[in-house]
Amino acid sequence: QPDLNYDNPAVQEEMLEVIRFWLGQGIDGFRVDAVPYLYEREGTNCENLPETHAYLKRMRAFVDQVAPGALLLSEAN
Repeated sequence: QPDLNYDNPAVQEEMLEVIRFWLGQGIDGFRVDAVPYLYEREGTNCENLPETHAYLKRMRAFVDQVAPGALLLSEAN
C-alpha cells in the first residue's frame, strides 16, 4: 500500500476526489483500509489520533453529500 502523507491538505483533497470519481462510476461502497495509520505521530502507535477521526468525519460528510446512502467500511483496532 502507498504511504500517503495525510498531513498534506492536497493529499486529503485528492483522496476525496478519488472517492468522487468512483461514486460517479456507480460504486456504492468503499472499504477504507489501514485507517488507524492515516496519520503518523512519533512516540505513538498512531491509533485513535484526533486528526484521523476528524478526517474520517470529513470523508463521511463528503460521501453523504455526493452519494447519500453509500457505505464506508473500515477496520478498527
